[in-house]
Amino acid sequence: MPLLLLLACQGSSEKAAHASAKVAESSRIAPAYSADSMRAARLAAQRYVIDTMAILTKKRLPALLEKLQRTKLRTYTSAQALPPVVAAFLALKTGANGPPEIADRGAPFEATDVVYDNSLPIRQLIYLGQGDDMVLLAYYQGGFGLSVHVAIFQLRHNKIQDMWSGCLTGDPTAKEDLIQQLHELPLERTITGCGLCF
Repeated sequence: MPLLLLLACQGSSEKAAHASAKVAESSRIAPAYSADSMRAARLAAQRYVIDTMAILTKKRLPALLEKLQRTKLRTYTSAQALPPVVAAFLALKTGANGPPEIADRGAPFEATDVVYDNSLPIRQLIYLGQGDDMVLLAYYQGGFGLSVHVAIFQLRHNKIQDMWSGCLTGDPTAKEDLIQQLHELPLERTITGCGLCF
């Protein structure tokens, strides 16, 4: 709210209207990341045990891809739209206190080690799709080189029931691109190639 007042004081009604629309949009899509909801989500996320061997061998990937193909996903351009349990799970993997730091799609981020700015996240959202019990997430991971990370989550009663994570070499922008590339993914490009999600 102080930002909107400052913009209005500067006599820039267009900027104020634009900022107001952005605030309305983000509040419409962002789940409530209150301290209590994040604490509850963290507890649920901590209970999920990652089966590394299942990820390494792509054991569960075909079933998750089949379910994704049948699921209608709503797409988002901001990682603020992640379900709290997924945000908490990713935060646990990075050691973050709050939601994971992922720049919105198209927003600035530290794409390589040449671009160094502590104020920028090292991840940028490529795709986020959510169905009733499925989440498909793809993002750029910057820093030392640029890679594309993908994570699939199957949820049940606000808990993670199953998940898979890996890296891609292409530049996917839609659900269909991601699913096609994941079908063609060789074993060495799974978790061992890029680390688990974050």
